[in-house]
Amino acid sequence: MGLDVYVGTFTRYYQREWETIVQQSFPGQVQIVRANDAARASHQEIQEAVAAWARGLASSLSLSSIGSEDTALPYFTDKPAWDGYGGLILQAAYADQGLDTACRQEAITTDNWDKDPALNRYADLSVETLYPQLLLGGEIWLPISSPSVFRSVDAAGNQRVFGNCGKLLNELDQLNAQTWRADIATRDGWHRQGLDHGSSLEVAAKFGWSVMHRLATEAVRHNLAIILDY
Repeated sequence: MGLDVYVGTFTRYYQREWETIVQQSFPGQVQIVRANDAARASHQEIQEAVAAWARGLASSLSLSSIGSEDTALPYFTDKPAWDGYGGLILQAAYADQGLDTACRQEAITTDNWDKDPALNRYADLSVETLYPQLLLGGEIWLPISSPSVFRSVDAAGNQRVFGNCGKLLNELDQLNAQTWRADIATRDGWHRQGLDHGSSLEVAAKFGWSVMHRLATEAVRHNLAIILDY
């Protein structure tokens, strides 16, 4: 199961009025099949359901809104794949604990990054960490000021871990400052280089960082949510 990252309104996301980066690269040639496609509601039903869910979540958080659902807003997407995302998460875990990535177990690769013992301490949302947006299992980030990380249901009724777009962007900047200290040109190069399956965790982390930083920047700029799509 692959991993894409979507930035946009929830209405557009659930209406599936968006294309993955692979679909955009090969127009009309790639079809994404999802398990519940046959039972999908109408656009109007989805819009009403999302609006009701968003009002309820905002109320539970004592907020007036969890972000704009303006249909004129753009969307953004990219594909870090699990390799790139996993590399990024491991980099954050090692930085958080002051561990040297050079001492990483040789058995840990982009194929089994989630088995690294460094991730064991992040099973609970109450864990103190420099990187809660990255390390506490976030799947959806909202353009809100608070809270930081919390559990709730998404518009489809699934339990999710939610985070904060602005804080995610800050953590990505902090991680770069703590580890690579790369300038903009270098970071752009990470994205252009891309990521081949079987690449090192270091290459994967840099690519994953570049994807998430670009998308988090757009989310903050346009007041939009970030969703892990898999």
